[in-house]
Amino acid sequence: MAEQWMSFGPELLLRRLRVAADLFLTRLAGLLHYSKGHLSKIETGLKRPTPGLAQRCDALLNARDALAALVPARPSSNGVGK
Repeated sequence: MAEQWMSFGPELLLRRLRVAADLFLTRLAGLLHYSKGHLSKIETGLKRPTPGLAQRCDALLNARDALAALVPARPSSNGVGK
């Protein structure tokens, strides 16, 4: 089964929300302070979005945590929070 975060990009949720907000990828990248190339890779599933980016996209696109729900927080590498 594909990882849940894959819905963020390949299922085009981020792209659909971006287009619905009438934003070009270049504009969204500028508003989020990310490169266009980085966001493009996330939209196409080549890169995994971070929880922080998902939250920022949700806020900017008024997505009501739809994107953040697809990107679980990563466990700490030091074992805290397990």
